[in-house]
Amino acid sequence: MVETKSWCCFDKATDEEIYQAAKMANVHEFIMNSPQVFQECDKDSKSRKILLYNLIFIGFGIIRFIATFIQSLFFGCSDGTLTKRLRQDISYFDDLNNNTDALCTHVSTEVLAVQGATGIRLGILLQSFCLPASSLIIGFIVF
Repeated sequence: MVETKSWCCFDKATDEEIYQAAKMANVHEFIMNSPQVFQECDKDSKSRKILLYNLIFIGFGIIRFIATFIQSLFFGCSDGTLTKRLRQDISYFDDLNNNTDALCTHVSTEVLAVQGATGIRLGILLQSFCLPASSLIIGFIVF
């Protein structure tokens, strides 16, 4: 059973992934409306709107950076807790038939495999599935 702290971190990271995917799918409306700025006749109005759109794009980048950092932090927290728990499984070492060297190699290999399967890779996989799903939902239901 996964510990409560690890599960809480994993849940927050999963929610952040789904939120990021939905946010990325919804940016298309903003991008499709940005060329309309160049149809303005007034140069001052056009330059103000272009500056506004540039600042909004910079804001999107900053928000994306913060969201990715939070997601990586929570997946890393969950990953570290799970790895620590696997490394502390002492009951396996009590068996007299097990060689200490073989056990150390076996446990370290398994822990690294589990660590590679959780964490950032799981986050990327989750985002890869949520982005098309949220794009389809926004495209067919909302608009």
